[in-house]
Amino acid sequence: MKVQAMTKRKGLMDVSELNAYQVAYGKPLDYRDYFNYVGLPCLFMGGFSFALCYYWWIALICGVIGGVYGFKVIMPKSIKRSYELKSLQERNKFINNMTQILTDDSKTVTRALSIAKQRTKGELREDIQILESRLQGADKFQIAEAFREINNKYYSDVVFTQYFEQLETAIYEGRNNSDTMKQIKSYHNDVKRKTEGFMKIKDGYLQDMKQMMFIVAVFIGAITFAFGFSTFYEGFARSPIGWVFGSIYFLIMVSFMKSFFKHYFDDEIMSLGVSN
Repeated sequence: MKVQAMTKRKGLMDVSELNAYQVAYGKPLDYRDYFNYVGLPCLFMGGFSFALCYYWWIALICGVIGGVYGFKVIMPKSIKRSYELKSLQERNKFINNMTQILTDDSKTVTRALSIAKQRTKGELREDIQILESRLQGADKFQIAEAFREINNKYYSDVVFTQYFEQLETAIYEGRNNSDTMKQIKSYHNDVKRKTEGFMKIKDGYLQDMKQMMFIVAVFIGAITFAFGFSTFYEGFARSPIGWVFGSIYFLIMVSFMKSFFKHYFDDEIMSLGVSN
């Protein structure tokens, strides 16, 4: 299933669409993905709410809400981000391979595409193979259309499309502009490095959030057993005052987590513009 052919419905993706992202540069969805993205939010929301009130039906409702949020928000955004990062890395590898191959002036663009394709993986390899086949015996208009299609697909990666514009020009002129290609390659290396650094920082924040959630769970457990389970159960979990304060605490934590994931998945740098 082609990723670019997927239909969007109000920003949501179904399982087949998520799987298309997953298999473009990796393996199909399996039980570990569902556990990480759906099971863990479900268990946390259910366990956290149960620890505050000790009503199983409230824990069940909160667990279902957590699971739905994981399936509708965390899972698609995480899989799409992973796809975009792997796609970027593969495009960068392709640019570096092509530039190295084209330093040999005897190599034509179509021949270089054939060689670089063998070193490319996943969805990009399929796209390069299609481009290569369309360039065989093509006239000027067919060449322009072939390059237009691949540039339209990867329009968000400005540097990558600039590189393909140079390849198209090289076909028309019958010579390779190695210096320009090396410069564009350096730009794309910078984009890749900055994007990976950006993702590493965000992953660090995610680890900090997980540690904070663990500390919150330990804190609730400590409070429960410090006063004695019976005291906590009767004086807090089953009292109107406990319901009020527990609800406020629960809503604050949920609001914090929702805000965290909103910023965590805000990847403006992934637009891949040329920056100084």
